[in-house]
Amino acid sequence: MRAHYGFSVRFCNPDSGHEKGNVESKVGYTRRNLFVPEPEIDDVEAYNRELLDLHVDKASEAHYKKLLPIKELFKADRAAMLPVPRLPFDAVRYEYLKADGYGKVTIDARHHYSTCPEYAGQEVLVAIRAHTIDILGVDRKLLVRHTRRYGPQRSDTCDYRTTLAVLMNNAGAWQNSGIRELVPAALKQAMDGQPRDELRATLRTMHRLTATYSFETALQALEEGLRINRTAFCDAAALAARIAGYGLGVAPERGPDLRVYDELLMGIGQS
Repeated sequence: MRAHYGFSVRFCNPDSGHEKGNVESKVGYTRRNLFVPEPEIDDVEAYNRELLDLHVDKASEAHYKKLLPIKELFKADRAAMLPVPRLPFDAVRYEYLKADGYGKVTIDARHHYSTCPEYAGQEVLVAIRAHTIDILGVDRKLLVRHTRRYGPQRSDTCDYRTTLAVLMNNAGAWQNSGIRELVPAALKQAMDGQPRDELRATLRTMHRLTATYSFETALQALEEGLRINRTAFCDAAALAARIAGYGLGVAPERGPDLRVYDELLMGIGQS
């Protein structure tokens, strides 16, 4: 993905006596030193964090004119800067959008985002930011947060919990669902062969574990439960807790030594 960047600048206090930097020159310097060759990235926020690290390296270099480390000059400039607001500025646009029959809203004409099944055909409040799309309920509380999609191609972003909630009420849609394509082969085969009531129970387990842990943890717990023939919800929940805690491949921690109680009880039994 190719992206264009803007730069935010804090100006010095005009009464401080410090020289104002030439903003255009700084932008050009940054572009030549950090954006050549033009980067291709998948995650803008992660790349922005990488840029900060690159600036730390650059700050150790000497200024071309003052022949002092750039970081030392920056310390002097920062001391003269006006204070920034204590609260961050939330760059957001709010829109009321009507969800379709599947509970999805459309943004930028081609990008679709799921809400919750009960909001199908209803109007929801959507908070549109540069990197996220938040769907808010009637009480203005967050229902779902999606990563915002860009580009000319149609996209369909679903929240696993929303899709699973729909499937629980309509298990017959399992064969054609996008969730099915994400399930490991062995678990998928087992679920394909389940009667509708058992399939609904498995989907309910998957939904509950996804809400508590994550979709990936839910799949791993169900797959492991199938392998060891432990498919009840309590078994899957225990496996999911173990996966999230320290992993299946890690031996349990040794507990306290209970032999003293064995000796006590055995002694009582012999008396």
